[in-house]
Amino acid sequence: MQHGASALHALRVDRLAEKFFQETNAQMIDPTDSVTRFIPHPVRLDFVSATRTYSIALDRDLFDQWTVTRSWARKENNLRGKRITHVDSFEAGMAMVQAIARVREKRGYQPA
Repeated sequence: MQHGASALHALRVDRLAEKFFQETNAQMIDPTDSVTRFIPHPVRLDFVSATRTYSIALDRDLFDQWTVTRSWARKENNLRGKRITHVDSFEAGMAMVQAIARVREKRGYQPA
C-alpha cells in the first residue's frame, strides 16, 4: 500500500511542476533533444517591514543544484545578510520557500 501512495504523491508532484511550468512560461533547453528538461524561471518572493527587507529565491546554481537563497537587509543602514541552502529537488525547494514565507508573514512582513 505504501508503494501505491508514493506513486500517487509522485504523480501529484509531477502535475504541480507541470502547472508551474505552464503558468511561468518555462523554457526548454533544446526541444529536439531526447533528454530535454524544463528550465523554470527563478521563484522569488520579496517582503518588507517598517525597517527591514527580506527576499527568498529558488533557483539552480552553476552546478545544476537547486538552491534556496535568503537575503535580508535593514533599510536605514548598510547591514545585510545572505544564506544559501541546497535542496534535493524543486518540490523540496518550493516547500522550503512556502515555510519561510509563512514565518515572515507571522513576523509582520508584508509582500513587496
